Amino acid sequence: MLVLHAAASANVEESIQNPIEYFNVNSMGTVRVGCECARREARLVKFFYKTSREGE
Repeated sequence: MLVLHAAASANVEESIQNPIEYFNVNSMGTVRVGCECARREARLVKFFYKTSREGE
């Protein structure tokens, strides 16, 4: 199984104003993807995580 995880909230200004919400979406979203793979007893071969920073 190949997982490509590229979903995230990326607005820097909003992340400073709402750090808990951004943590839940970005970090916990990644954990949820991994947990779902485990729940399905999938043989995870590769897990790609893409991130970017605003303004670069």
